[in-house]
Amino acid sequence: MSDPTLAKRLTDVNLPFRVMWGESDRIVTPEYGRAYAAAIPMATFTPLPRTGHIAAGRDARGAPGHAARRR
Repeated sequence: MSDPTLAKRLTDVNLPFRVMWGESDRIVTPEYGRAYAAAIPMATFTPLPRTGHIAAGRDARGAPGHAARRR
């Protein structure tokens, strides 16, 4: 997280939140996604298999199913 104020602001998110991140993302690695999820009080982290940086693109085959699931 390159914004030094981001971690503090994420603690203010007060609702269930799912952080979905491409397992194969080589631009912003999954460790960043895990850090975001850890900073948000009610967040879960869901890695997206066979997915790179552009999860909204054609390689996010698993994203719709993950987004629809409840915790």
